[in-house]
Amino acid sequence: MWCSGLRIVQKKGNFFSDESKKKALIQSRYYDIAITYNPLFLKRFTPVAILYMTNVILLLFLFNPTLFPKIKRMKHYVETQWTGKMQFNALVNGHTLVMDGPEKVGGENNGPIPKPFVLTALTGCTGMDVIVLLRKAGKHVKDFILKVEGEISPQPPIEYTGIHLVYELNGDENVQEDVLNAINNSQENICGVSKMLKRILPLTWEIVYNGNQIFNNKKNHILKGISG
Repeated sequence: MWCSGLRIVQKKGNFFSDESKKKALIQSRYYDIAITYNPLFLKRFTPVAILYMTNVILLLFLFNPTLFPKIKRMKHYVETQWTGKMQFNALVNGHTLVMDGPEKVGGENNGPIPKPFVLTALTGCTGMDVIVLLRKAGKHVKDFILKVEGEISPQPPIEYTGIHLVYELNGDENVQEDVLNAINNSQENICGVSKMLKRILPLTWEIVYNGNQIFNNKKNHILKGISG
């Protein structure tokens, strides 16, 4: 073969030792990419060699991270400060959220306890998804309420063991199908909070439109758990 090696390694200096072969070295910021080849093969099989070299050059571009801009990862940042007794104030995107404990544990009940904020994040995340999807479809609803119930463990550490979400909406009858599609799309493809929670616990939801239940997957999850 004309090409005896294509090696991509983390940058540790020049690693060539065989002087009997011609060598090509492309250095980037992060990798040394080395190609060793036999020039006699290139003379005998020029068309094949050119095609092969074209593929190799393409690989070099793909494996060279300096040729592509780095993807800047987005982050969320929250700063929480203790203000005395059991109260903590969290600064989130310029907004202050107060967390406190009840009086029986030494707090003053100036805010909710922390754990339900997980449920709050879930309702806000999927609720915003639904509104955006309906707007894109040119549809709207009159009322929209989300209710969520989190089952907690009986023994410490106290954690959620299951979550059930209820979407209650009112609107025109011809919007019902759009509402159903938007909610299921949020739960299955878009809502990041739902996706994170589904990794660690069962999360079910039901949809009530104009007072009528049009979707509920909680029973399916229960039957699945029993049969499993």
